[in-house]
Amino acid sequence: MDTKWCTGCGQDKSVSEFGTDRRRADGLARQCKPCVNAAALLNRRKRLAGQGRVVQEAVPAEGPIENGKKCPDCAEFKPIEAFGLNKQNRDGRAFYCKICARRRSQQGYRDRLARQGIVVREKYDVPPGHKRCPTCEEIKPHTEWHRAKVNADGFASECKACRKVRSAREHLKRSYGLTPEDVRKMFEFQDGLCAICVEGPAEHVDHDHETGDVRELLCFNCNTLLGKAGDDWRRLQRAEHYLLWHKLGHIPVAEGLRRLQVVRRGLTGGRSRGMRSEVKCQ
Repeated sequence: MDTKWCTGCGQDKSVSEFGTDRRRADGLARQCKPCVNAAALLNRRKRLAGQGRVVQEAVPAEGPIENGKKCPDCAEFKPIEAFGLNKQNRDGRAFYCKICARRRSQQGYRDRLARQGIVVREKYDVPPGHKRCPTCEEIKPHTEWHRAKVNADGFASECKACRKVRSAREHLKRSYGLTPEDVRKMFEFQDGLCAICVEGPAEHVDHDHETGDVRELLCFNCNTLLGKAGDDWRRLQRAEHYLLWHKLGHIPVAEGLRRLQVVRRGLTGGRSRGMRSEVKCQ
């Protein structure tokens, strides 16, 4: 039997035009190869149409096949070198040109991730000597970036301004467990003034160095004052009395020393080494 009747096109064709099918008695498919390919293409179009996608029609090549080929996507006739290798095709070249194949591959990658709920960052045209910051979405020159050898371009992932803001946020969270919004509320509650002197700007977070509990916002001078005193209220109280007695300039020196000795005894529970020499001199 050299011919067989095709159930698809209804014609008698040579057995060489039929594919193999071991389930059949004659070992050949019921439809010829062109009918099988047409049915497969139709099913593919229906499947992609259900996904909202459209299959482009194949465009026949113009000109001799050995000199070039026409890309069905961009509809341009290009040299054969503009197409990638594909041994499955008769000409040994890809169906689309390299440019269109790359674009279709990228678009397919984005569509697959979009179905998973993942958004791929778009590419932007950045002039030489510049870089786009993904945080502020601005294109800035390389002078606005820190160096980073771990990245391919040798620059950090964020610009200096965004990195400064992020570092400040991370410092507040790591050191005090606060956010910039929490600090802003504290600033508004204190009317922007230091909790101690009520004069300087409230710009520093004060906390207990032993327990780590956050107290209030202080100015630079008051925050430094507590830090130098080691949060020792007794030392600060003695400093208060020290300034108070020395401000009273009309009191004689001897009388002032005696009163200061009484105050110090009341605070420390005894005389210090410096006071012993003062008492002997009196």
